[in-house]
Amino acid sequence: MGSGGSSETITIGTAMSGDDLVNAINNLVDTQDNSQVLKAKLDENGYLVIESAKAGLDFNINFTSTANTDVANQTVANIIGLGNVARVIRDGGNTSSNNVEVSATSSAILRSYSLYETTGASNLVERSDLVSALYDNTGVLRGVGINNTNDNFTIGFNGGTAQNIQLFNGTALTIQGFIDAINGNTTINTKIRADFDDATAQITFQVIDSTVTDVQIGFSGNANADAFGLGWGGKNLTVTAANGAIQDNIVLAASSGTLAKAESDYNRIRAQIDALVTDTGYRGTNLLNGDTLTTFFNEDRTSSLLIEGETFTAQGLGLSEATFRTAQTIEADLDRIIDALAAVRSFGTTLANRLAVIQTRKDFTEQTVVTLKAGAGDLTLADQNEEGANLLALQTRQALGVTSLSLASQSQQSVLRLF
Repeated sequence: MGSGGSSETITIGTAMSGDDLVNAINNLVDTQDNSQVLKAKLDENGYLVIESAKAGLDFNINFTSTANTDVANQTVANIIGLGNVARVIRDGGNTSSNNVEVSATSSAILRSYSLYETTGASNLVERSDLVSALYDNTGVLRGVGINNTNDNFTIGFNGGTAQNIQLFNGTALTIQGFIDAINGNTTINTKIRADFDDATAQITFQVIDSTVTDVQIGFSGNANADAFGLGWGGKNLTVTAANGAIQDNIVLAASSGTLAKAESDYNRIRAQIDALVTDTGYRGTNLLNGDTLTTFFNEDRTSSLLIEGETFTAQGLGLSEATFRTAQTIEADLDRIIDALAAVRSFGTTLANRLAVIQTRKDFTEQTVVTLKAGAGDLTLADQNEEGANLLALQTRQALGVTSLSLASQSQQSVLRLF
């Protein structure tokens, strides 16, 4: 059982109970500070559970038996309840191995060492540097003997068939070429995504499929002592014979599958945010994509209200692509989400205030129009009943006048007849 650079052996005898095994594991200590290394317990079903007792600790368990065959070693793993994660892997030689091992990492992402260009460990590598010239911070060359077409990096998932990535083809791959070869493999790129962190000069493998629980990485070299151990797991990938092969079986943090699904869902929501922002435009103006809207309140445009939009795409909100791989990155993403929510709510309040102003002006304008229309009606429109009565009175007056004239005329004619 290995932890970091140290190793301990626990012998499981026929008389050892489950509690005895748990106690033996819990009694393993770091020789540097005498602190507990691993935490073991039996779950409610009686299965052995082993966890790191120290933050960031990776460890490797190697199962051996008296017969030292694959079957016998796997039986030991099965007996203590780790048979579902322990796998038969190559040990560095050019023949089949008798190693049944499992490495455990506390992270949901596999990170290499920070890599340097020279033995002096002063200059971090760049994407254009060759994988045959990678050093760790102690000046140890990690890409040893990468000079033959038989030098391959291998990677598999959940014990499935491993895929080969050729590291040399006339010349060694660059770091970017190595990443592109992994991401371009249609079997691999549905399970993990390879990347290079420019700030820390680390090559990373990030799980993107929630079904992946363990990863098998390996190296095959054409000459003894060829190596490509960049620190992804608990073993240094160095072959021990010409045309030999070595592997490491790495169980990821228990949350890796859940985090991979959460990442996928989160990034899908980011895409929907962008689509929503695109669809909110109206008549060429999109306040959620940084446009400005001016509303005029009078005919000569001397009174107006300016509404300045915000860019609420995922990028505009500061919501970068999810990296739910460490507590630090998750906390950083949560902080960005909180800030984005605050920005959206603040803009919503601003829009509500602007809308209230526009609604008030709209109500005022409508009431003014009603008042003016009523005044105009009073000036131009007649009361039909009143005007009808006036007309009847006029007609009656005219009729009486005509009658009066007729009577007067008849009276004068009567006087004339007397003569």
